Amino acid sequence: MGSGNSKSLKCNNLIKLFNKPNALQYLCEEHHKILNSETQGTFDVCTSEENFRKNRYPDKPCFDHSRVILSEGNCSDYINASHVDGFKHPNKFIVSQAPLEETVSDWWKMIWEQKCELIVMLCKLVESGRSQCYRYWSPVEGTTLEIGSLMVKTIEVSSVFRNFQITRIDVTHKERGSLRLTHFLYEKWQEDYTFPEETDFLHLVLMIKTHYRWLVNRKLDNGYRTHSKGPIVVHCNSGLERAMTFCAVDIALSSFVKTCKFNLYSIVTNLRKQRYNCLSDVNQYVFCYAVLLCYVELYLSY
Repeated sequence: MGSGNSKSLKCNNLIKLFNKPNALQYLCEEHHKILNSETQGTFDVCTSEENFRKNRYPDKPCFDHSRVILSEGNCSDYINASHVDGFKHPNKFIVSQAPLEETVSDWWKMIWEQKCELIVMLCKLVESGRSQCYRYWSPVEGTTLEIGSLMVKTIEVSSVFRNFQITRIDVTHKERGSLRLTHFLYEKWQEDYTFPEETDFLHLVLMIKTHYRWLVNRKLDNGYRTHSKGPIVVHCNSGLERAMTFCAVDIALSSFVKTCKFNLYSIVTNLRKQRYNCLSDVNQYVFCYAVLLCYVELYLSY
């Protein structure tokens, strides 16, 4: 294969690639070509005086064309969150920065308005002594947070899985009913670039995919004519690295299941058109490939 092309990879080709002595060089060159590909978009809403302080990182803006738009109410319609497509599934994800204390009300407003039933959190609240995320839910069963017009109640906390914690949450609007959602907290991957084991991360992605399918099937069983449902919310601290790695792996796995091949080069190129400057570190790109290799090896072992 030529360096930096956009060909799809099948099982055997992926294994052959990783067995080559220059595999890492090939992936680095491929990633470099992605970084050099042009992405177009504006950041007018994100960088406005009214909204600038709502960004956790001033140098990590949010595209205008893909941003999640809140109903305005008494405040701005801006939140640092982007609609992101899945595999042949428009807007499957909302990828967001971690909430700040001053944006937690906007965060839950987004969850409610977008009818999100699944949240994937890929960071700790504090890492290396620095705040990465404001605690936007209660860790104690039976307790309720009142956030604007919403009541956020923790129903159940489960730590039976060694790699992540699952929390069931009920969100109730004072006038418009309620929403049950599931919160997955994965803390194995921290900002210091100590990557988790590929099998651990793969387990998480597959677990989320299984839960998402269950939500879809439940809707169909309850008489809905389509499987349409709210997007999966995925966030780390910035919504650019760990969160987008999750999306890239999910998309590649879905492609593989449907077509027996995937094209990570094309996947990441498209993701960067929706979430500005995401997956800019080559180590994240290589990690995506390593997780996919892990899946392929498991697939071939059956």
